[in-house]
Amino acid sequence: IAKHGGNALRPFIPDMVPQLLGLLSTIEPEQINYHYQRAGEDSRDQIDKLRSQMVNQSPISEAVENSLRFINADVMAELAPRLEATIKTAIGMPTKIGCSRVLTTLATRHLNDIKPVAGRFLQLLEKQVLDKNDEVSQAYARAAAYMMRAAPDAAKVRFCERCIKTYFDAEDESRRQKIADAIVSMAKVSPDHFAAQETELLPFSYLGSHDPDEYTAKVFQEVWSQHAGSNSTVVRYVPEIVALIERCLDTAQWGL
Repeated sequence: IAKHGGNALRPFIPDMVPQLLGLLSTIEPEQINYHYQRAGEDSRDQIDKLRSQMVNQSPISEAVENSLRFINADVMAELAPRLEATIKTAIGMPTKIGCSRVLTTLATRHLNDIKPVAGRFLQLLEKQVLDKNDEVSQAYARAAAYMMRAAPDAAKVRFCERCIKTYFDAEDESRRQKIADAIVSMAKVSPDHFAAQETELLPFSYLGSHDPDEYTAKVFQEVWSQHAGSNSTVVRYVPEIVALIERCLDTAQWGL
């Protein structure tokens, strides 16, 4: 039905897509959860990657993708609030991965249709990129990077400022790692939009490349190398870097 429904499918898409996304978690084999609960952290990471691949290869995901092909502006207006509600209430990892895929597809294939609601979705993703599951947070980070292409300037500025604030407010390295993932996704997926915010993001990436956490520093170094990487860039942004260092000194987090 989703593959061949055509324009006749449009009135049903706002109901179908959220329902199908919810089903992604219910069809996951119980054995996966059984082994997941008994696995160590490294094994859980591997299981999460497999779960993510299973979502991408699922017939339900295929039905969602096929449904999205027939979206227009009117359908988007109805779908957006329901998709937003699904993202906010999603519990299962497969559903969250599915939601991130939908956002990515909408931002890449329906750019004009999603523009009116892109700011709302980008604001919603400020929280989702911090999901406790690394595979989910990275998927939402990529979705946010794609959504930057459609969002208004004010929403982009807010997203970047929120990322920087979260970094300084983070109580452990886990949140700083997730912010690093969000910034590197932006740098890779939407480099032009990253460049538009580079006055904030490049000094921040330089600071992050000296983070005491090895993973965070490595990811920020990747951003810095891709978009700057020279001493002349450091010199250009000395005032901004100094301001960030002063912010580190004022924070209650000893690691910073």
